[in-house]
Amino acid sequence: MNSLKRVEERCLLLYLVKLMQSFTNTPPIKNLPRIIPIFPLQGTILLPGTDLPLHIFEERYKTMFSESLKGDRIIGMIQPLDMSPGNELYKIGCVGRITAFKETTDGRYYFTLNGICRFELIDEYKSSNDFRLIEVNYEKYNFDYDTKNDLDNIVDRNKLIPLLKKYFTINQIDIDIENLESFSDDAIIQSLSMSCPFEPREKQLLLEASNIIERANLFYSIIEMSVNSQNIVNQKSTLQ
Repeated sequence: MNSLKRVEERCLLLYLVKLMQSFTNTPPIKNLPRIIPIFPLQGTILLPGTDLPLHIFEERYKTMFSESLKGDRIIGMIQPLDMSPGNELYKIGCVGRITAFKETTDGRYYFTLNGICRFELIDEYKSSNDFRLIEVNYEKYNFDYDTKNDLDNIVDRNKLIPLLKKYFTINQIDIDIENLESFSDDAIIQSLSMSCPFEPREKQLLLEASNIIERANLFYSIIEMSVNSQNIVNQKSTLQ
């Protein structure tokens, strides 16, 4: 991971660790569009109820976000399977609504997407623009609207927090643990699932988890395996 990417991850960690929220203007599931523009980004997921800050610099995606602002503000986030041109996509993503926008004097765009509901990819359509359009189905994930916020007792903090301290140290992530502990369990799990520098396939598993309990258990396992793997590497280095 390069230094710029690591700085971005740190910023995300600090930005995302907050209470989950939804907005009055969020459309009900029956009014969500079935054909949506997408921002395919490897290693990045959006979860229902969370905020995702995005820096948009490619012209085609600046056009896509600008057009969305004129309409329903709906954008789909989905991971590509690889980085090849016209790459195939994972089958599950999450639709979000633009809730904040800033343009800098040098022409850069900064958007915030608020996650609404996950979707299943049905088909992809050719667009007259350079960005991609897909047909989606939300029915399997209508319960995303019923997600309760500020849930606690999801994880054993006496085990999770010390493990997170080790993980952050190993990955050189600077985060205020005391501040982190002030948030609810679901806020911690949801935001760190999005912002920790996990492998794309691990991020996808977290996105596709059936509920917050399953996601919390998976999150803990990923963190634990990462820490244990580094401990093994350190032990081998010591023996040499």
